[in-house]
Amino acid sequence: MVFRVAMGFMHDAALADEIVQDCFVRVYEQLPSFRGECHVSTWIYRICCNLCISYQKKHKRELRIDTMMNYVMSLRSGDDQHASVVQSELHSEIKRAIQSLPFLQQQAFVLKYYEELSQAEIAHIMHKSEGSVEQLLQRAKASLKIKLKNYHS
Repeated sequence: MVFRVAMGFMHDAALADEIVQDCFVRVYEQLPSFRGECHVSTWIYRICCNLCISYQKKHKRELRIDTMMNYVMSLRSGDDQHASVVQSELHSEIKRAIQSLPFLQQQAFVLKYYEELSQAEIAHIMHKSEGSVEQLLQRAKASLKIKLKNYHS
């Protein structure tokens, strides 16, 4: 669960692994300060999201095309070379489009569609109202639809 969130933000398996390790170190260190006001999983998601935010701020959210392409290439299936090239291109464009979203939209989108969390859970993690989360998701979907219009049938 935490790896998928980190992967959704970082698009690089090595960075996601590093974030996950850091996340669980923080969970262990901060466990005595956990107040129980939310589910433990919500608290862990929040720590993971904060670590992703910190990393992206430090590295100015650079898009790592080479590592993204390696990840996308690892996802391809089938023997048809042309189909796999088209699939890789599509995956790459989707990742690029998600990465280009404003951070709060990206965060809401990743939690909703990578982790399949409810809007209530996302609102709690992001410290936003459910209405704000809904608005972020609508804006993210509209933006992605425009950015991916060439791939939309």
